[in-house]
Amino acid sequence: MRIAVREAASIVLAVALMAPFAQPALADEQWCSTDPVFLVAGVQFRASAGFTADPATVQQVTYELSVPSNVEVSVYADNANTPVPAYATVTYDGAPWESGPIPVTLRVTVVTSSGFAVAITVYGAGIQQPQSFTGTAGETASIPLELALP
Repeated sequence: MRIAVREAASIVLAVALMAPFAQPALADEQWCSTDPVFLVAGVQFRASAGFTADPATVQQVTYELSVPSNVEVSVYADNANTPVPAYATVTYDGAPWESGPIPVTLRVTVVTSSGFAVAITVYGAGIQQPQSFTGTAGETASIPLELALP
């Protein structure tokens, strides 16, 4: 219950922080969001990239998760019924993990020629509390994380 309250509070805070940057919407703009699920050493988390833009101007959203070389990872990204496809890849380029929180780096890129704001949120069982980041479309946001094991 506490986690749900924290997640709801984080979402309200993210919306409140982005409100001053709101602009009038054009008829072809819409809120888009992609959110693949990562399962790292049995710990699940999601990454969500959200933005307001004409989906026709966005080619795709890419997620690259860099993990230690000996950690098992599964990824689920559902592109059905989404205006913008999302692709998730995993690279095993970190030093072998031994114990404690698992260090990972998430790189998110909204592939487009426009430079609009992107809100990235990371949340789930392995994240102590939801974390929000802002980025710019067309640029890669690099987010270092430590995943807690249960």
